[in-house]
Amino acid sequence: MFAYSAVRIKNMEEQNKSLGNENLNLKILQAKIKEDNISCYIIFPTDSHLYSICHPSLLEERKLYCPFDLDEGILLVTQTKCYLFTKKEYFDTAEKQLQFSDCELCKDATYSVDDVVKFIKSNNLGTCAFDYNCISTYDFNKNFGRERKIITVDKSYKTLFNLTSNIEYFPIYNIYGVYTYKYELSDVIENTKPDGTHVDFYTQKCQKDQINLINEQIDEKIERICQFIEKNDGDGLLLTSLDDIAYVLNCRGDDLKNDCVFYAYLYIDKSRTYKLFLNNVNHPLRLIDVLPYDQFEVFIKDVARGPDSLHYYQKHHHYNGILLDEKCVNKHITDLISFGYKNVENPVTKMKMIKDDIEIFNMKRVHEMDDYNLFRYLYQWNKLDNSVGVFNRKNSCESDEAFSVRLSRSVFYDNWVHQATRNFVVAYKENSAEFAYNYQTNQNIFKKGQISVKNPGLLLISDGGYYFGGTTAFSRAFYVGDNPPEDIIEDYTLTLKALINLMDTVFMDGCNGLSLDIKAREVFWRNGLNYKFETGHDIGYMMNFDENVIMFDYRLECCKKNNINLVPGMTLHFAPGIYRKDKYGIRLGLDVLVVPYKETSDGKIYTFEPLSYFPFERNLIDKSMLTEQEINYINNYHRKFKQKMYKYFWHSELALKLLEKSALPL
Repeated sequence: MFAYSAVRIKNMEEQNKSLGNENLNLKILQAKIKEDNISCYIIFPTDSHLYSICHPSLLEERKLYCPFDLDEGILLVTQTKCYLFTKKEYFDTAEKQLQFSDCELCKDATYSVDDVVKFIKSNNLGTCAFDYNCISTYDFNKNFGRERKIITVDKSYKTLFNLTSNIEYFPIYNIYGVYTYKYELSDVIENTKPDGTHVDFYTQKCQKDQINLINEQIDEKIERICQFIEKNDGDGLLLTSLDDIAYVLNCRGDDLKNDCVFYAYLYIDKSRTYKLFLNNVNHPLRLIDVLPYDQFEVFIKDVARGPDSLHYYQKHHHYNGILLDEKCVNKHITDLISFGYKNVENPVTKMKMIKDDIEIFNMKRVHEMDDYNLFRYLYQWNKLDNSVGVFNRKNSCESDEAFSVRLSRSVFYDNWVHQATRNFVVAYKENSAEFAYNYQTNQNIFKKGQISVKNPGLLLISDGGYYFGGTTAFSRAFYVGDNPPEDIIEDYTLTLKALINLMDTVFMDGCNGLSLDIKAREVFWRNGLNYKFETGHDIGYMMNFDENVIMFDYRLECCKKNNINLVPGMTLHFAPGIYRKDKYGIRLGLDVLVVPYKETSDGKIYTFEPLSYFPFERNLIDKSMLTEQEINYINNYHRKFKQKMYKYFWHSELALKLLEKSALPL
């Protein structure tokens, strides 16, 4: 009943996909929704792997109807309205981008499937459609499973359901061509990167530079996983998360611009063998272990039939041989498997989160490189007759500074891979007040020469990098000009106090981000302030600027899926901040390692060790606001920075003067 010809679909795409036609596209979609008697349609910003970073082409569907250009945004389209759900820290950006759009920002909800469903129910939007590929089985069962009697899914994998009654589920036929121009993932991989390769970074780099980047080999990781499979009485483990697959196989790829992963599925059998489903033929693995990406669904359905193939399945009606984590696997895949799986906690999550000795050594090594790169960027534009952090470039703009930061990283000993963050923030003055400001889409705001002492203001830089041997993150604020205002000094010092409070804490085994977040926020709360974003998150090893497993946030609804206990070997990024609307933004970030502190009869106690060392802005610190303990922490931190950097700058009189000045006691 929803049949559309390929010609008509193509014409619709050509007519409506141009920029600026979001409102027109939205009206066409709403007319179709009304014609098909659907209450609403949900567009999730993800792919079938549910990865935290989505291929840009897979976000095109949402962008047809909504001008919001950040990844984290769920769109809910009804017959007459359109709503955007996103993170609170992105509200300022969303309001600006939606100013002339028919899409409304939903401020009374969080960025979660749970809140979208609550909104649907509270507004009596009973019947809606969405893509089973883009929702985890966990989220589906939690929010929709109670209403379900029978699942019937056609090959389009778009399903219609009703939230208000126990009617049967039934499919929307041919919805792929009607509602969306979203590309099939296999087409994205093949067509957007025809010359792309999946390179075994570890082997390549180890052989070239004689560095050991990996401690545990593939077979050893497979063995650990197989022990988990046997313990849980399974026949195999299914992995669909891209970072899990890259970690287990000791490989990295370039299918995504801001991460080192590749599109694939991995099934590990209890017999110590595995099958990898991968489109690209350029890989370092054995050919016998690799099958084409589009053969995955046929393979997993055959595996799910269990022993003696279909006969066993029909006789017993249960076979839980495939182990998987419903939080990581989409609903479409578990429907393919049907009763052939068992829900377990993903064992690879903790494996990759806890870095071993080799990984920790390399993380420290590349952070030292990153500190050198960023300090080199700083001292090149510094006036020595003023305090550290005063820039002296006469002709500069946000894009110039972004280029300089990237250039300073990329030329270091051939260890640089590429930028790590999706949203590389270089923002000046009032632009820095926007959490997710994008200098690339605002290049006309600050033209050449605007960033200078003649136009004083705050410059905020937030970025990260992937190196051969680790991932780094960096967030700092600098004042360009003389005599920074008192309000900026006070806010900078408050942010620094919050960072030190968290960095200098000790905590018992069993604590997580939810229980420790207050250590940073208390400084702000005492002054009647708060920030809308999380204080910190976990970072990966040569991937995952945000591993999306640990979150430092006091709000239970934000941390309920990200509350794994902290243990030694975990690497984290802390970055509290303060944003004054239309004025400026300040954020101070550090990467840290969880390390043992002491062990007593009451249990194990841990603390944080800095991985990154970069001087704070002395001209923005009000010493009178600091405690003696905080002053000592800053002085020790600066002294260690000087010790680490001396070997790189001993030959430069200019750099040594700046290095000495940055390490002077407060």
